[in-house]
Amino acid sequence: MARKSIKRDQKINTRDNSEAPIQGMNPVSPSQDYRRKAQQPQNAGYVPASYGTANQYSRNNVNYHTKSKGSSKAPKIVVAIIFIALIATVAGLGFYVFKQSQKDAVNADLHKLDDAEMQALDSALTGSTKFDEPFTVLLLGSDARVDDESMGARTDTNIIVRVDPFTNTITMMSIPRDTAVQLPGVGMAKFNAAYYYSGPSGTIEAATNLTGISIDHYAEINFEGLVDLIDAIGGIDVYIDERIDDPDAGDYVIEEGEQHLNGEQALVFARSRAYADGDYTRQRNQRKVIDAIIHKGLEAPAADLAGLIQASTKFLTTDSAMDFDFIFSLAELIRHNNDYPVTIYSANIPSHPDMIGDVSYVIADDAGVAEMSRIFMEGGDISQAATN
Repeated sequence: MARKSIKRDQKINTRDNSEAPIQGMNPVSPSQDYRRKAQQPQNAGYVPASYGTANQYSRNNVNYHTKSKGSSKAPKIVVAIIFIALIATVAGLGFYVFKQSQKDAVNADLHKLDDAEMQALDSALTGSTKFDEPFTVLLLGSDARVDDESMGARTDTNIIVRVDPFTNTITMMSIPRDTAVQLPGVGMAKFNAAYYYSGPSGTIEAATNLTGISIDHYAEINFEGLVDLIDAIGGIDVYIDERIDDPDAGDYVIEEGEQHLNGEQALVFARSRAYADGDYTRQRNQRKVIDAIIHKGLEAPAADLAGLIQASTKFLTTDSAMDFDFIFSLAELIRHNNDYPVTIYSANIPSHPDMIGDVSYVIADDAGVAEMSRIFMEGGDISQAATN
């Protein structure tokens, strides 16, 4: 098959630096920030844009009784306002009907695990979520391919994500799949083997034992399925650190620089391991893809967002508490939180490759991981503790 090349002249205007904040900010201690928010008036904060501010049309408003010089145009203005409100109401009703009729099917698709697996998964999680405080998600990724049945048996991508909807901060901490860990009943093994032996619940336990971080929720993605979603949002914008020409990853050659990628091109970018440091760069690239999808999704109109959530069920599996309403409400909260820009921090855990016997492992730096976990839970820039 002919190789397809993405030219330099296809580049975009915004550079993506996944190891640094997307937009600069000085992180605030969650406890300090929550106290500050709590001192605001009760009605301060997020008000959905679609609801508007009714008080400006109230009879108690002093402007209601003030006649302007252009009062002869008032009837036309009132008619226009009523017409716009009617359109908004109909559109909102249409979205409500869509949501109510489709969310059961969406939830069934998100919750693909059988009853026993779901019960084990939910038991391994804290299940704690309050949108006024941070929560964590273990995000696992597989890259199963039709010509290689073994690819889906173990997880290729393992990321602990911290979401703080109050400060609009998302932190992604990657655990290399070959990280040496002790698994109950198995002994020394690579981190991704936890999924093979014990499924999602065993991987959650391994992640907590390694980092000391409690996991609130779980999501598993199949990178093959990301193709349709990326195409549905019109592609993603990423910065390519070095030219990718890797037939094992796919049929596209991607040039260095700022690029706009469609779904198939993004999959090549996320798959390729043809780098001097192997899997470390691949993990960074996969976080760049997730980062770009998050930003593109948050820019989508509310009605489109519902459709994107529905489309994501083809490749996304979650715990029972993470359903349509959870995902939609979280996205809307972040989208309308104007107090902070969306900031994304990301890094691999401090580690280095080494041989144990005749097996290649990644060895975690225990002190470095502990320090990164501390920064992670405080909502800071975890790249400060990164060594790769």
